[in-house]
Amino acid sequence: MHSIFLPKPFLPSNAAFARRLLWAAATSTNSSLKVAVSECTDNINAVLKRHGAANKQSKTRDSCFALVSQSFSAAEVETVAQMLRDRFSEADADVAVAGAVVDRVATTSSCHGSSGLSDGVSMLYHRPEPGSCPEAVLEARPFYIGDMHGRQRLREVAVGRWHNAVTDRFRDHQSLVQWKDGQSSVTQAASHLRLPEELELISDPSAVELVLMAADNDSTQVFDALDSRFPQAIRLAIVGSQTPFFNGRAHTLFDGNGLYESGVVGVAFVRRQGAFSARGSRAAEQPQVSYTGLRAISDVLEIRRSKGNVVLEVENGEAAHQLIASIRKQRISEGASGATESRLFAKITSSRDSASGGVVLQVTGGDPTKGGLAIDTTKDIEPGHFIQFMMLDSLPCSASSPESIGRPVLRFGASDYSGIAEPAHGDTSVVPRVFGGATEGGF
Repeated sequence: MHSIFLPKPFLPSNAAFARRLLWAAATSTNSSLKVAVSECTDNINAVLKRHGAANKQSKTRDSCFALVSQSFSAAEVETVAQMLRDRFSEADADVAVAGAVVDRVATTSSCHGSSGLSDGVSMLYHRPEPGSCPEAVLEARPFYIGDMHGRQRLREVAVGRWHNAVTDRFRDHQSLVQWKDGQSSVTQAASHLRLPEELELISDPSAVELVLMAADNDSTQVFDALDSRFPQAIRLAIVGSQTPFFNGRAHTLFDGNGLYESGVVGVAFVRRQGAFSARGSRAAEQPQVSYTGLRAISDVLEIRRSKGNVVLEVENGEAAHQLIASIRKQRISEGASGATESRLFAKITSSRDSASGGVVLQVTGGDPTKGGLAIDTTKDIEPGHFIQFMMLDSLPCSASSPESIGRPVLRFGASDYSGIAEPAHGDTSVVPRVFGGATEGGF
């Protein structure tokens, strides 16, 4: 599955404020990490210069969010953060760096198969250049959240695993969790996560416009804490690739201080005191997530009964039976040439209009005898919401191009890594104004 995030709201040009270009993006598919980084940084610096933002005037730090594929050597990746800082320091820029190792980086805004993915480096760069409106500057606050902040890696507690430091820590955490009357799910338990000072010291949570992150595959508690602390901010994270056979780390995340195998690295973009919001309240300014690699195989159905992450009954009967009927109908319409894709998905929305937002989650299991379907989420699925079953689409799909948006395009996605062919590297191939990557963990 390849999902696309189009960043219309938080990469603003803000012509009304007569601001210069603040965002730049580039991807390089060069086979040398050093050369790929140089190509991206040269392209970004050229874009900033072309739009009059090359001369650093603000004392606020720039920021660079980078994604690196596993095609490079582990030794090269160890130095990627320093490599980025050195390249931008040549342009007299103090840069906060964050990022992760992923399966592939995005080379186009298309989304069909692996055609828009390749080995390489992809960068998104932000410069808080005030132009003629200094009160509208976004300040970058880099941060890291790990186990030292009280983060619980609950997925490591598995059936059949003998107790160790992780399971003992979870047992200690159980005694601290506070439950309220009527709570029936672990997702409703109180969080004891301590956010780092870089985030806790933000006096006005509504001033946070965007939080861009790279995370491991067990950071739900972190995301919940950020949801609670900054409810109005756009929060977007890509789950880094699992890299134990690449460099011995479970994941490979990096920032200006080094590499991490777990936790969350990121940058929070905060408005200066008294500044205007770049997003506003218009519906057109809300974030858009397009699941263009999937097709619907059922009508939109109201959820009648559910418990936790299990959907028990929808408006036409038991959920599992409705999914089975939808699959059969789809197979009949496809005929003998139909694909044998086994992965199924469910789009959960708050209204019957399936085009109005919502989230797509994988269906992880079902029980035809009891009628329940397990959905891959830590959030409770509520009766009264709506569900639509989906599967992978074998037809090509299209997406808005960078030219139609007028700003860098971000493409984050979930990839079937085993099904992506190894692309050939060109000697030099730089794709401007496109940033993103795909991993098995998605975003």
